[in-house]
Amino acid sequence: MTARQASTPVPGGAAEARPVVSVIVAACNASRTIGATISSVLSQTRQDFEIVVIDDGSTDDTGSLVARWTADPRVRLHRQENAGPAAARNAGIALARGDYLSMLDSDDLWLPNYLERMVGALQESSMAGFAYTDAWALEEKSGKIRRATAMSRQHPPERTLPGAAFLDALVQRNFIFNSVTVRREVLERVGGYDPEIPQAEDYELWLRSCAAGYTGLRVPGPLAIYRVHDGSLSQDELGLLTGLCDAYRAVIDRHPAPESVKAMADKRLHTVERRLEALQGKSTPALIYLRTRHILAASTRKWRSRRRLLATPPPEVAKAFPELGDGKR
Repeated sequence: MTARQASTPVPGGAAEARPVVSVIVAACNASRTIGATISSVLSQTRQDFEIVVIDDGSTDDTGSLVARWTADPRVRLHRQENAGPAAARNAGIALARGDYLSMLDSDDLWLPNYLERMVGALQESSMAGFAYTDAWALEEKSGKIRRATAMSRQHPPERTLPGAAFLDALVQRNFIFNSVTVRREVLERVGGYDPEIPQAEDYELWLRSCAAGYTGLRVPGPLAIYRVHDGSLSQDELGLLTGLCDAYRAVIDRHPAPESVKAMADKRLHTVERRLEALQGKSTPALIYLRTRHILAASTRKWRSRRRLLATPPPEVAKAFPELGDGKR
């Protein structure tokens, strides 16, 4: 029996077609964006999916807004006390019924062919455990699309690498946008997200998956839209660097990775720890230099981003989301 033909019993002896894909959306206080996120999934060219939304202790009306969408039997809502994004995604994974699980943040969007391209690529490539793509970056403040995509600075490999080579590249830099589609069997073998890692939990999961022998398949894109929010850059960076340290320690201490990969993770860990100390204001001369360079680099990136916004959105974005990317939102 194929995944498309599979069914699950329902009360009364009837059978309901089991979805091929489960879309996992962890949401906390996402009332402003969750509707558009769900709508982008329902508009997919591939329709054999379910959407599992985990309301992770929202104090706004996220849950009630999602409940309106549950009139569509493909949309399911699960409410829980706040436990963080990793635990929320794990709750969604536990409830999922599909053979492929697609992760989607509650403020991001998919272009209409995301599922068709991602699942199709995995079905054609038996060597890949998960598929990843890139995303257009939408600035919340300006309402415009950036010229640089979300992951362009990380230079993703142009071709699919075998597991060992992919892990070697991934431990040096995280080039995987978080909206990943993964085979269920991968998560059943390696486990889900680590709730003890507050940020970079997705990076740690893909490192763990690759250490177990899986590889990632890059699907040309961008096939998603990532919202760039205003906020404290230093606080965001502080959490991210802390999460990266946790991810590298997991590779060194717990992952079944080759010694060469563990050595690279250890090198990266020391580099990130120095950046973290510099950001926290610890005052050795070397750290003062690093902190100054970090501040200047952040300022330069902010200035450049203002000069590198697209005057009009890419055609595929304009067609799918006419209200986005034109500066009007």
